[in-house]
Amino acid sequence: MLNAVGHYAECRVYLDSNLVLVDDIAKVAAMPLPNGAVLAAPEYCNANFTTYFTPTFWSSPSLSLTFANTKPCYFNTGVMVIDLQRWRAGDYTTKIVEWMDLQKRMRIYELGSLPPFLLVFAGNIAPVEPARTRRRL
Repeated sequence: MLNAVGHYAECRVYLDSNLVLVDDIAKVAAMPLPNGAVLAAPEYCNANFTTYFTPTFWSSPSLSLTFANTKPCYFNTGVMVIDLQRWRAGDYTTKIVEWMDLQKRMRIYELGSLPPFLLVFAGNIAPVEPARTRRRL
């Protein structure tokens, strides 16, 4: 998916098709990603991750330790600013696919696109300013 957008741009904005755009997307696209962050997205903290992952996941220390020492935050994968150079350098596509492959072998999360991203980025994203997004219109 990300390789198809070209080699010339540092950052790309991904938007879900069910999104209502009410401002200039260039403002989000121009957002700098601080401290080596690979992606920025609307972040919602104090989340209960137990609802995203199965008892199989939580009963395995090697899996559940993925979230050790991280903020309990999830993020909206429907609005992401992605630094393509950092994404490629970190081989993040492979990391997401590895979690998806594990899901095929043993159900570790409920369905959806968010859990593999949570597993890979585990509270390590740059937040998009809350003023730039609205939930549940």
